[in-house]
Amino acid sequence: MSDLQGHLQGPPNPPKPQRNDQGIRICSLNCRTLASDASIAVLEHSIEGIRYDVVCLQETKAHKTEEHTFANGARLILGQKIDKKNIGGVGFLVHPRFVSSVLSYSILSPRLATVRIHLGRSHLSRLSIYAPTSAATPKSHFYCVVAGDFNTRVSPRRDGDFRSGPFHSDPHDDHEDLLGDLLSATRTFHGNSFFEKKLSTRWTWEAPGGGIRLEIDHALANRRWMLQDVSVVAGFPFPYSRRQLPRTTIDPIRYEDAIKSYAWTTDADPSKDYALFCTGLKECARDAEVPPVPPPPRLSERARFWIQERGRCHRDPTSTPFQKIMASRCCRAFLKEDIKEHRIRVLTKAAEEKRSIEKAK
Repeated sequence: MSDLQGHLQGPPNPPKPQRNDQGIRICSLNCRTLASDASIAVLEHSIEGIRYDVVCLQETKAHKTEEHTFANGARLILGQKIDKKNIGGVGFLVHPRFVSSVLSYSILSPRLATVRIHLGRSHLSRLSIYAPTSAATPKSHFYCVVAGDFNTRVSPRRDGDFRSGPFHSDPHDDHEDLLGDLLSATRTFHGNSFFEKKLSTRWTWEAPGGGIRLEIDHALANRRWMLQDVSVVAGFPFPYSRRQLPRTTIDPIRYEDAIKSYAWTTDADPSKDYALFCTGLKECARDAEVPPVPPPPRLSERARFWIQERGRCHRDPTSTPFQKIMASRCCRAFLKEDIKEHRIRVLTKAAEEKRSIEKAK
């Protein structure tokens, strides 16, 4: 009887094929400027080692709305900056495999742009925003993701607030909760706060002195569980990235010597006298500056070579499968070795400086 039942039940159902529209990597970058061909070339070179599908760009400062196509086929969409001012401008950078899926895009204002992408069985509406704007109202779509430079911090989570998660980076105590009001008005969820990250990896802005770090770039979504992860790309090699500000330090001994040897002048007018005083302090600080010491590179020359070789093999239609496999294996092996060596250097340095090894991991 058991054999007959097993025969009637038939073989188990095969597993369902995995859909290709389950995930999309969405990034946000305050690029400071993309007004020149040189800055666009730097962005093209810097984005090579980053895994992305769509990058929302802020502060492009482009003189007009235009498009560019990179050598690898990526599509760069730039919106015009604010007229007669060198601020604003938003845009998108679309990965080559998603270029054909772009249905339309619209530059609504120098602070807001939207792009629609065909994603499997549905459409994804992607917004790039630079600070809150009232110039345009986004339409309601099934999937909607908003990410960019909001220039506002996260307030503490209030009782009964379900639009933000429990994870924040040093929430401020201001009475005016601009981001919370925006979440309620647009019926969206704060994606950053739903994923637990180290505090050292959450900040997106750093003061020139290096003492203050804030999380002012945010990702919002109209579905709570549609985001699989929200992370900050650390060490992004773009020179205008806010996480890559080169900082110079001032030697206090040289600063005191420069103040003593400086030819100070005074003026009867208090305003002019104050201006002369500030100018003298700036010149003394400039003389006492110590150039920043660049950190040691994480990747060796051989790892960089095989990364470029792997990309060349995958782009070359004449490459054989054996060449592609060997290039990928060499790339993974050298990357694994370099990451291990970098980890040892970081932990050794933390131990020598008597800092917390747990935080240095």
